Amino acid sequence: MASTAPSTPTLLQFGDHRIRRGWVGVAIVGGGFVMIAGPLLAEGAWQPLLALGPFCVALAALCAITRTVAISPVHRRVAVTHHLFRLRATRFLPFDRFTRVTVHGYLFRRRYLHSDGTPEGDQVLMHYRLRLRRRGWWPLLLDHLHDRAAAEQAARAVAGMLGLPAERRGYRLTRNEAGRVLAAVDRHAREPL
Repeated sequence: MASTAPSTPTLLQFGDHRIRRGWVGVAIVGGGFVMIAGPLLAEGAWQPLLALGPFCVALAALCAITRTVAISPVHRRVAVTHHLFRLRATRFLPFDRFTRVTVHGYLFRRRYLHSDGTPEGDQVLMHYRLRLRRRGWWPLLLDHLHDRAAAEQAARAVAGMLGLPAERRGYRLTRNEAGRVLAAVDRHAREPL
């Protein structure tokens, strides 16, 4: 029986079209509108609400917009789709606009999650941004990840699809005494994957 070569995926997708944290912003905008509208209506001054209402709707819509990115080697383009409930707007970017794939590591400090100051303790706070670098534009953010191995594996997959180099930025790999690979923040670090 002849062995077959492993097939490459035909599409990579990043992002989520479901609103998650955006609901917090929508609730804040709605609560603010109610707090302002109540006293205005009690005084009989409804005219300012004609300006405030559309502004609050636009602000809530901004909080509710989500984004997905699909990479298709068949069509040789990256599709960036912004979703607002059932409305969609898609922009297509050709592969030749991109120069490299990067994984940028950084410490994400949280109020109730602390490090003990050691490289082992910092691993809990490490987050990674997977980006496509563009010529003359801001990089295209693909995903935020907490797992270094998953971020680097995704970067290699994207780089393989687009035929681009992949690199890590903002962190370097070290080993502790037990041989465990750790990510250490180094703002000037830049090395190939």
